[in-house]
Amino acid sequence: MYPFSGNTPIWLGIKHRIYSNKNWIVTGEGLLSPASGNSAFGSPHIEGTINGIINHQISKQLSWELQLGISELSDPAIIGGQLYRSFNPDFVLNYTFKQKINIYLESFAQTKTSSAESFGLVQGIGLIYLLNKKITVDLAFYQRVTGELLGFERYIGVGFARLF
Repeated sequence: MYPFSGNTPIWLGIKHRIYSNKNWIVTGEGLLSPASGNSAFGSPHIEGTINGIINHQISKQLSWELQLGISELSDPAIIGGQLYRSFNPDFVLNYTFKQKINIYLESFAQTKTSSAESFGLVQGIGLIYLLNKKITVDLAFYQRVTGELLGFERYIGVGFARLF
């Protein structure tokens, strides 16, 4: 889409553990984005998402996670800036090797991917490496299965996270 580059919206989030024991974690998450980004890739409206997350540790190495969310999102201003709502299921299967390496498979969908588009699904695989007790490095590859979800055909990502 012209202009081929630009800024996406800024998102702020908060996550709170509601319940946990040895094998289960239940979490709630809220995300909020002010009107931000440029006219081609940003949002002219406030956007938000609320997620419920359940994680189950099956064994020392294997776990799964289900996230169910509801979002109010916006098309970029360049294509009209229309608001739309979406239900967003996300399922992740994790396997841990030697306590420092984690691989995962993920399927993520949205019932509506823009004001004019319906269902979208992406699937991916990733690797997370624990550098120390507070820092991880990750590598991910995702492929669009159907719909126009997240605006890509294939995605390769590299990142890091730090626990504060």
